[in-house]
Amino acid sequence: MVVKKILKLSAVYFDSSALYDPLRKFSDAEWGSLKEYASLLKAPLFLPDVVMKELQNQAKLSVEAGLTKILNLSNSTNELLPEAKRLTINPQIGAANLEPAVLKDMQDSAMSEIETQLRFNKLNIVSNFVVPQEHMVKMAIDRIRPFTEKGEKGFRDTIILYSVLVHAKEVGHKSIILVSADGAFDHEDVQSLAKNYVDNLLICKNIKETCDCIADLIDRKIKNMVDAEAEKVRLQLLKDNTQIENYLLQRCEFSPSFLSKEQIWMSDIKKIESINVEGINDIRRNPASSKNDFEGEIKVSAVLELKFKVVAQKYERSPTKRLRAAAVPSSGDQVLDDLISYTVTKGTTTLEEIKEIKQKFTIEVSYHFKDGIYSNLQIQRIRETDLLSSLFNPGIVVR
Repeated sequence: MVVKKILKLSAVYFDSSALYDPLRKFSDAEWGSLKEYASLLKAPLFLPDVVMKELQNQAKLSVEAGLTKILNLSNSTNELLPEAKRLTINPQIGAANLEPAVLKDMQDSAMSEIETQLRFNKLNIVSNFVVPQEHMVKMAIDRIRPFTEKGEKGFRDTIILYSVLVHAKEVGHKSIILVSADGAFDHEDVQSLAKNYVDNLLICKNIKETCDCIADLIDRKIKNMVDAEAEKVRLQLLKDNTQIENYLLQRCEFSPSFLSKEQIWMSDIKKIESINVEGINDIRRNPASSKNDFEGEIKVSAVLELKFKVVAQKYERSPTKRLRAAAVPSSGDQVLDDLISYTVTKGTTTLEEIKEIKQKFTIEVSYHFKDGIYSNLQIQRIRETDLLSSLFNPGIVVR
């Protein structure tokens, strides 16, 4: 499933189609996840007043339907019993036969429960925006979404859309989600209108899709925070590069076989002249040791790109002299036609030169972290980046 992307989130708005049967919906795990995700981003939840009224009307009608269903079920069950054991069903149980005042009390109670549950679930009610009638008529004639080809629900949907957009603009919500199973909102006409009110309007068709979208946004925000913190650590390590370089020179021994390159024989490396930190990457910051993750001892590992200047032997060989021997007679007075060549080496001279070698090491350090500042660098360990090599054939040893 492709998750819809949003760069940031200010608020979430709901259409009635996304909250059908709200009392059951609010008990779903998905609704709990949505509230938790929105809370993490400090994004409040809203629905227009017209949507709340529609949900209340649904509850009102469900009372009548429920009573009728109970009556029909009771009659059906009663008919299954032997005639002698059949019960006398009170016809007053049907909604149509209830006293008007009793039915109204039941309906009012159901409608009140809807409003209570909406507020309990932190759904804030947005006042309906009064859309000029002539504007609505023009949209209906031109079939501008949310008016569909039939145009039956366009008036209601237009009130919802304008109520959401006007409210978002008034309170400064720049990037919002409208949750609606109604396809009338998922159209370029709606996006064109939304640009006059918000920076970004995303339409999600249900609560699950909304959760996926917000969870993706949270993941990206966390990654950005981790990357930003890693960059702070990297810059601090670069500031502390002198301490790191001195530690490498004074405390560490490097195996010639590890440092050697194709152009330098490991036996030719005599000593390390200097070590410079040229780059730091692959930063990993572990949680703080204290209960508060924003203060305490922070463990950090990173890959150092080091440049070694080494003193290496250089051999200069003098030109060789090739001598050709004359044919030597063999026994039997036969002359060998072969020419025998041999080389005389006049000697070699050993010189020293500076060579540059680049290698990568993993460093593990600790910092004291407080108020967003890293201080008091303590080097814990330096090893080869290849963990297996560092265990079985270490190229670096700390004295």
